[in-house]
Amino acid sequence: MKYIAAYALAWLGGKASPSVKDLEGIIKAAGGDFDANKANTLVEALKDKPVHELVASGKAKLGGISLGAGAASSAAVGDTKAAPAETKEDKKETKQEDEDAGMGEGGLGLFGDEEW
Repeated sequence: MKYIAAYALAWLGGKASPSVKDLEGIIKAAGGDFDANKANTLVEALKDKPVHELVASGKAKLGGISLGAGAASSAAVGDTKAAPAETKEDKKETKQEDEDAGMGEGGLGLFGDEEW
């Protein structure tokens, strides 16, 4: 994914056809490991294709996919009972779970316990 993101950044930065060197510069500047074979494969596959057209064709392919939100929303509409109020103990447990997952105390927790 980082190669695709680097390609898109290079393209948005004005490179009509980003090179492997462009991708290497972006990925290494972000502190990532670089694999020239992966970058070369991507550059060859996307050569001379505008990124905005690739995104548009991808969105069109995703247009018919249902993510299942309809079932969840219909179940919510059919339930007329009010949910019980959340107690202090429930809130305390939720906070502890967030901290255990690395989401509390300043950590983002998305990719581990690293802090920004």
